[in-house]
Amino acid sequence: MSMADNSSLLHVGQVSERNVNNASARVAMDDFDGLVSGEMQVLFPAIGGWQIFFTPKEGDHVLMSRLPNGPAEGHVLGKVFTASRMPQGGAPDIILLVSDDGKNVVRFDAANGTMDMICDQGCSLKAKNLDIEVKETANIKTRDLTVEAENNVTIEAAADVRVKAGTSAVVDAPQVSITGGMLTVDGAAAPSGSGPFCALPTCLFTGAPHVGNMVSGT
Repeated sequence: MSMADNSSLLHVGQVSERNVNNASARVAMDDFDGLVSGEMQVLFPAIGGWQIFFTPKEGDHVLMSRLPNGPAEGHVLGKVFTASRMPQGGAPDIILLVSDDGKNVVRFDAANGTMDMICDQGCSLKAKNLDIEVKETANIKTRDLTVEAENNVTIEAAADVRVKAGTSAVVDAPQVSITGGMLTVDGAAAPSGSGPFCALPTCLFTGAPHVGNMVSGT
């Protein structure tokens, strides 16, 4: 079959070769018995000042548009779904970014105003300035958490702040200041022997227990 036997300028086929350096691909066209096209530039969607870059890989089913002057000129318009690879999360008002193995997903739900991000291995977020505002509740659940800052770390709360550790909590600083109306320790204060009269369990004058530099109890 020759190219002149088919007047259609739109073809479906499989990518036989891709070039990620210039975002182009060769396509084996189904309606031309697998005739391979020349390198076709891949078209990218552009939204405002943002562009989405992708180059279909070998074996992907794509829709291509050729120009009338032959199979060497044209564009790859995008991937098409097949019976073995159907859209995921079929629902209205959904935008999905899904890896081929389905383990990495970014899901935007315009109807409910939600966004879900699932990374099977790791995610990296880098910003010059970052503001995170949560109107109701924020939960962070992880195995290990490290927060590093070159300068100051400030935690402000309009109500209570609670720090709970399963084994131990350590505050390591050259100087520690605690400002508050009252400091309450839920436990027995045992003398350590390091302060004046600290070897004595109670004050000789008031009968109050002495407090050393260690607090034991639950």
